[in-house]
Amino acid sequence: MKRRIGAGSWTGLLGALLLTGCQEADAPPAPEAPREAPAPPEPPPRSVLRAPTPPAAPAPAPAIAPVQETVYFGEGAYELDDKARERLDAVLAAPALQAGGPIVLRGHSDSGGADRANRKAARLRAEAVAEYLQDQGVPDDRITVFALGEGAPAAPNVRPDGTDDPEGRALNRRVEISVAPPAKPEEAAPTPAA
Repeated sequence: MKRRIGAGSWTGLLGALLLTGCQEADAPPAPEAPREAPAPPEPPPRSVLRAPTPPAAPAPAPAIAPVQETVYFGEGAYELDDKARERLDAVLAAPALQAGGPIVLRGHSDSGGADRANRKAARLRAEAVAEYLQDQGVPDDRITVFALGEGAPAAPNVRPDGTDDPEGRALNRRVEISVAPPAKPEEAAPTPAA
């Protein structure tokens, strides 16, 4: 037997449903269930045809920079002054010198005097620098001395009007110091198997 619902019942049922929907909307939301941590990504599949990639090589050590320094001398002077010793101490602390790089000293002079005397003055100045470096522990076999005399001036010895230029001459009485980074040791050749 079927039961029939009358119009009044439908109205009551519809009102009850609407009332229930309103009550749920006013109710606080239910607390969320705790979330699980995401699973770590799966590693890519390995190929049987290729070997795994080797780890990256370590970064190469920074290159050692060469050193260029100049020591100046007073007129007729062959001895180092305090300023010259300070410059040489900076050279002694340079990584290229500490690593064992070769040292080249180029002695210069101004143009006052005969060529032979100027070359001798240039050599005495370069040897004074070499002696200071040796006194600080630099081996003699690392140092090469050249006496260039007045042949490679850094500044004019005279002004354009022909008068003497004391500032230019002072810049020419010098020893140029070059320290190269040490040469890389040659890779040893593999020895043949016996």
